[in-house]
Amino acid sequence: VGSLSCGFIIGPSFNATGRLDSALIGLDLLLEKDEIKAQEKVKTIRALNDERKLMTEKGIEKIANQVQNKYLDSKIIVAYEPNIHESIAGIIAGRIKEKYNKPTIVLTNGKEGVKGSARSIEGYHIYEELSKARKYLNRFGGHPMAAGLSLDEINIEVLRNFLNNNSTLTNEDLVPKVYIDIPLNISSIDMGLVQELKILEPHGKGNPKPLFGQRDLSIRKINVIGSKMNVLKFQFLNTPDMEGIMFSGVDECIADIVNTHGEEEYNRALLGKDNNIKIDIVYSPSINEYMGRISVQLVINNYRIQKNKERR
Repeated sequence: VGSLSCGFIIGPSFNATGRLDSALIGLDLLLEKDEIKAQEKVKTIRALNDERKLMTEKGIEKIANQVQNKYLDSKIIVAYEPNIHESIAGIIAGRIKEKYNKPTIVLTNGKEGVKGSARSIEGYHIYEELSKARKYLNRFGGHPMAAGLSLDEINIEVLRNFLNNNSTLTNEDLVPKVYIDIPLNISSIDMGLVQELKILEPHGKGNPKPLFGQRDLSIRKINVIGSKMNVLKFQFLNTPDMEGIMFSGVDECIADIVNTHGEEEYNRALLGKDNNIKIDIVYSPSINEYMGRISVQLVINNYRIQKNKERR
């Protein structure tokens, strides 16, 4: 089993059992010796994970709508949605934090009253800030970038006002910052380099995956792929054999391209026709295996669509 399968399929599936039901379901599968029974348990776990993903997407949509309609000017987002499952509040808070680059607290109705999870940005110590508001909370705990809390419903608005009124965040703090290890022309990437980078694994907190960047990449072709059309694949003009792939922020990227260059130019790129779209990317190289073909692929972590210029 590859590391991608463990990280993006198997791990989240087992995690879903503990979030929506019981982690013992996953343990039961690992201990099962009968292949037929194991397959049935796999189906149960997969169904729970599919349910968790659907609940998460619906929750993100509800919270994003709240932010757009009520809290867009807030530096600290405190959103309350009573129907969100308490076990996925942290996932939703993380996604909303990434979308708006603002400290985010998502609150919902838990088994013991209003509960929530917080996710923060660099420069805002969420635990310390919640400590200042402890008189409005029943319980809380965490660290600089994440926290959990519970409070009475009557104190939600009080907490929101307190955190925003006492925030020292500036507009500059809320501008997303992207850090790379080095700028590296994608033509320098080959299988040998990717294999050398594997020496640095495993990656995680304290040992992040190396990130590289390149500016002024001309787009040869854009493909929207995936069963839900939620993956974006780029082919670049000067390196036709090197593909870039984006797994998140796809709708936003397409909107950025259309807003910057127009729908006609975007459609030309979809057809692989001459176009004027240029992009700056932050990426990590990886190995893609598909139908027996092995190739180097760039996983795009961040991007910037360049302003309009005359067509080449």
